[in-house]
Amino acid sequence: MIKTPQLIMIDTRKGGLGDIWMRLVAMYSLSKLVPQINLKVVVPEKLLSFSQFVLGDRLDLQCTELPKSIQFTSLGIRDLLVPVIMGQRFALPYARAVIRDRKSKSLKQFVNASLLSFFDTINLLQVPPLVATDEYQGYLESVALKRFRNTSPNEFYHQLSDDYAHIAGRIQDDALPYSDSLQIPEDLATKTVVFPTGTGRQFMPAWWARKHLPDAYFAFFESDKDRKEYRDIGLRTVSFFREPGDILILARHAKYAIATDSFCSHLIQYSGRSNITILMTELAKRRVISPSFKGCVVDSLAPCYPCLHLARGASKLCQAGHLECLNWENPVYSLNASRTY
Repeated sequence: MIKTPQLIMIDTRKGGLGDIWMRLVAMYSLSKLVPQINLKVVVPEKLLSFSQFVLGDRLDLQCTELPKSIQFTSLGIRDLLVPVIMGQRFALPYARAVIRDRKSKSLKQFVNASLLSFFDTINLLQVPPLVATDEYQGYLESVALKRFRNTSPNEFYHQLSDDYAHIAGRIQDDALPYSDSLQIPEDLATKTVVFPTGTGRQFMPAWWARKHLPDAYFAFFESDKDRKEYRDIGLRTVSFFREPGDILILARHAKYAIATDSFCSHLIQYSGRSNITILMTELAKRRVISPSFKGCVVDSLAPCYPCLHLARGASKLCQAGHLECLNWENPVYSLNASRTY
């Protein structure tokens, strides 16, 4: 007798777009490894057409809310107690990693860690196993779901490698969705395109960009206010819009592409191209660089690396008390970056 696959409904809309993309790619591979499961996944509207085009042959993707879905969240236990009592279900992919990464330890963190284990055991919350903390974030997030926890990292990485060529092929397809407003500079094929953005200290300072990449194009989301600082010092900028395909098409047309550890970097890691450099500043490379990535990675040299991500708008200084990441002031880091492009 053939068993009907189990349907699992997941809401991935909470978190940064880079986190969500890694989550989706991981679920794409895990759906192959665990064929007894059908995944119905809610994604942000801005990712829908792109993710359907690239991953829609295995994942049932939509942007409308699904009742009784498992919601991915970065909220803490205190904020989730009432919703859990009301019957909502949550996956907390980052909770243990944040506790482990804090530079100072406290009784509160010990209590929180114990509560996470307890609520996971009694199935009120779903939290990744502690042993997965330093794995690729896509795997870490997905094994928050108990149904995937029997999949070892080695099994996952092998499947991810098998799927990489398919994902890259879809990304390179001329039918990839992109914005009607996207304009490609005529000389981009002879230039480097840089994606300097980031909500935290991975953001590339304009002074560093002018010193080390004066002839490049710097790509910003159309409404990004940081673009003005670049323009004011004479750097060339280009806009991308709401379609993630815009980022990939700009990278495809350029002679070389560089990105900080941001949403843009997570996309172009899956483009299948090797003419790419990712500049690490905040997070551990093992967590956020795809094992299948074919380009170059510049390791962070900051003594406080890795650090907790703190948004620039919400926090004037980083976790270690600096206005800008120490990497940008480090001549060795700059030299290491220049050797890749």
